[in-house]
Amino acid sequence: MINGLPPENRKILALQIKEAAEIGDINALHEIARELDKHFGDKQNLSKKIEALADAPDLDGCARLAEVLNEQ
Repeated sequence: MINGLPPENRKILALQIKEAAEIGDINALHEIARELDKHFGDKQNLSKKIEALADAPDLDGCARLAEVLNEQ
């Protein structure tokens, strides 16, 4: 899911997702997905995963995704 995403970008992305999920900012999650796709393409379908979590909305799922990104 995160192949091709540099480790330093994973940490930043994890923080952005976590912060958006904590305050319930669905629009921010959609913007994160758009920016991810714009800068890194969708090789790992990560932007689609973020979009799906935001559309649900599954903020707990977003928080878990942020943890996974932060750990790798």
